Amino acid sequence: MCGRYTATTNIEELSEVIPGKFQYPLFTPSYNIAPSQKAPIVMFEDESYRGEPAKWGLVPHWMKDAKKPFINARSETIFEKPSFKYLYRNNRCVALADGFYEWSMFGDVKRPVYFYLEEHRPFAFAGYWENDRSEEHGKTYVIMTTDANKDVEEFHHRMPVMLDKQGVEAWLRGGRKEVLRPFEGPVLHHLVSRIVNSPANNTEECIVPKEED
Repeated sequence: MCGRYTATTNIEELSEVIPGKFQYPLFTPSYNIAPSQKAPIVMFEDESYRGEPAKWGLVPHWMKDAKKPFINARSETIFEKPSFKYLYRNNRCVALADGFYEWSMFGDVKRPVYFYLEEHRPFAFAGYWENDRSEEHGKTYVIMTTDANKDVEEFHHRMPVMLDKQGVEAWLRGGRKEVLRPFEGPVLHHLVSRIVNSPANNTEECIVPKEED
């Protein structure tokens, strides 16, 4: 599960995870990206990588109730669903990020935990996009999930599919399904304040370590 994430640096730094020529989208760094908000996704089209802002929460063309979009999709089963096969063939994307949050119980209190890579380097989530019904021009997207790796499983049994530069290329250019797996490198973490619970809070304080809250 992934319900919030971060992209705290500028688009040029985030794009270090893109393995080729990249057309930058307009983007404001965020410490608390939530469903229904817009964030940068990247697609591979006409032999180049193209980014644009998209709304987190995919609404497939066949979905009757557009008020219940998909924010996550299980990577292990999405290929078994005929209604999603066209996404794999035509609508692969990645969402640029540098961290994500999960919530876990600490005693009687549910606290947010912030996960990130060494040196807070950027990465990308594997995903799919679909045209946004509510806008004449625009896209929605979903983030793929997989089993948690050893660093995340203490807090949650699922984690987003995190890709490095090689993984981005394999997913966007080749549709390589084997990249949809738990992240193999170390994933660091620390407790943060419960101000993250509200999407209205979007400052550096969201990711500052905080043992007590």
